[in-house]
Amino acid sequence: MSAQSQVSVGLLGNASFPMRALVARLSSKDGCLWCDYLPESLREKQELPPSRSGSEKDSSRSPTLLRFVAPQYQPKGIAVMGRVWELSQQAEGCREVQHALDYADDEAKTQMLQELRGHVWEATRNQHANHVLQKCISLV
Repeated sequence: MSAQSQVSVGLLGNASFPMRALVARLSSKDGCLWCDYLPESLREKQELPPSRSGSEKDSSRSPTLLRFVAPQYQPKGIAVMGRVWELSQQAEGCREVQHALDYADDEAKTQMLQELRGHVWEATRNQHANHVLQKCISLV
């Protein structure tokens, strides 16, 4: 173990669980997809001190990587045609418009995009409409 690792381990002896979990996550190659981008000094394997409970079982466990999965959007069935700009400016409405753009045929998409004509600058500055604009750009 390098001197730097020994210092890190020594400093973590009384560290809280979140700090120990972070260090374990940084030093683990298993669940860390971004570790290759860290400086070499942070990528070296570091041993964690035992947990405060003193249980060997707790100290030997590797931290579990929890993945957040956002729930898929459930459309409310709001009619979008003729109201694209109006709905794009609302939190729930912009989701409906994006959903409609995902599932519309090319002709319907063109009609919806025509409704945004003249509102593009406003849409870039609106907290909800900018998402609709991004969706439109990604479809092109």
